[in-house]
Amino acid sequence: MKTLALLGALAFLGVPAAPTVATNPAVTASATCDFAAQEWVVTWSVTNPNAVEGTIGNVRVTPPGQPLVGMPNRLPALGTVAGTQRVGGNESAASVTLDVNWDDNTVTYDATGSIALGRCGPPATRTVLVSANAVCDAAAHEWSIFYNITNP
Repeated sequence: MKTLALLGALAFLGVPAAPTVATNPAVTASATCDFAAQEWVVTWSVTNPNAVEGTIGNVRVTPPGQPLVGMPNRLPALGTVAGTQRVGGNESAASVTLDVNWDDNTVTYDATGSIALGRCGPPATRTVLVSANAVCDAAAHEWSIFYNITNP
């Protein structure tokens, strides 16, 4: 009976009886190729579908050694934050896993996003040098054209 009275008093005072975080954050990515640097520029976004703010922590990335930079550690209520990761041009995929400590004292562990990547780098050079010489064959009333093709 005392427990019910205590719960009723807490509810009356506005203290939530249950966590207000209902849905995990969404972690998404987009990538563009920096041809000159031969790297993928991956933009990671974390979207909060909840009406409570949180703190992002324990961020883990793959491939290792390619840090996620520029992402704020605070996740606003019903908002989105973003950061960038530069990944080598020969990597086949990248991923981010993170935890969120919500302001209502709940924790989301291992929110994860990933993206498949392909080859990123300058296009293969496939140029040739072409020169031409034209000779008029007056007796045959025609031009003879000679092409010189060189692979540099």
